[in-house]
Amino acid sequence: MPEKFYFVLPIKKPEVPERIYAEAKANGLHEKTECHISVIVEKTARILREKIAQLENPEEMKEKIITLFNSFGWEYKLTDTYSLQEKFYSAKNLADAGIAEEPEHNRKSIAQIVELPDMEKFYKELQAFLNIQLDIPPPHITVFAWSDYLLKATRGIGIYSQTDFDANHKKYI
Repeated sequence: MPEKFYFVLPIKKPEVPERIYAEAKANGLHEKTECHISVIVEKTARILREKIAQLENPEEMKEKIITLFNSFGWEYKLTDTYSLQEKFYSAKNLADAGIAEEPEHNRKSIAQIVELPDMEKFYKELQAFLNIQLDIPPPHITVFAWSDYLLKATRGIGIYSQTDFDANHKKYI
């Protein structure tokens, strides 16, 4: 696990139906070559780093969390549900994310929803370890992405919670 404390499940790129390719093409999105399911996303990782830094023995807690993560099988099931997501990254969003040097930009993505029962179990135990409340990101795989900021052209929009998902959701495909 990198020091940034992100946790992702690298996966084989799923087969994508033709209707999704057509929607991606209509929106100018790029097909992702690397696919994963994010378990701990950037915003959650920042919260965890801050909380762990306050502990008497932060290294011990990091190891405990890694052991917890590795204790799950992380079996997932693909669904035939896809969401077109769109988000504008304002100067405030970028500053809050610790990347204030980036220009304001737009991102779009198509996310395939997956079933991942271990996600809620993992978060329940993680929250108990740290006595903290965390939002759980809806399990998904970003299969297409786009941004008007070239350096983020193939990056997803960064879905942090169900509320975030709903706010950026444009339509189901």
